[in-house]
Amino acid sequence: MKFKHTFLIALFFIFIFTGCSNHLRPLGYVAVQPYAKPFQKKIIQPLNIVLMEDVRDSLVMDGGGIKKMEVRDFRLSVINGLKSTFNKNFETVNFLGIAPEKGLVLVVYRIRPFWKVGGSSTSAVLAGNVAVPVTSNNSSAAFQFESSLFLNNKKIQVADSQTYSDELTGSANPHKIFEDGLRITCETINKMIFTDEVLEKIN
Repeated sequence: MKFKHTFLIALFFIFIFTGCSNHLRPLGYVAVQPYAKPFQKKIIQPLNIVLMEDVRDSLVMDGGGIKKMEVRDFRLSVINGLKSTFNKNFETVNFLGIAPEKGLVLVVYRIRPFWKVGGSSTSAVLAGNVAVPVTSNNSSAAFQFESSLFLNNKKIQVADSQTYSDELTGSANPHKIFEDGLRITCETINKMIFTDEVLEKIN
């Protein structure tokens, strides 16, 4: 009986020390399906999108004492997320390396994801016959972005803001929380850029 009790205590401490690792499992490419309110009709004029260098391919999610998470293929995830968003209302969506002087061009200067600390939650873990409280911080995947829309090299709209995913609790999957944050970011850029006033200018 004493051996069993000692074994359970050892397992508990292994669990604690494993949980205290500074890094989460890396995250690769993610496919999101953002919602876009349909326009009255699809726009024939092509939408050209340029992602600047600050939309990085690899990065580390950090902030607020939350575990670090390496994100790979982030740039490709953003490209396909934005394409999925804008394809609903544009006949053609192009991704270019350099912004052309003519036409409709969305320049995305920066998208930076990080963990944003929210509240905290406490759960109990049994060690033998003893319930040990374990407190974990809740957090969201925050995405800070800066973008501008140009028509024939003239700036006609700006979308600079910060979005938040659903909150990450102790039982939630941080990868799913990240996906949720990226989806909301694509939806928000679309809503902020293509207002009714902008649609009047480009139609």
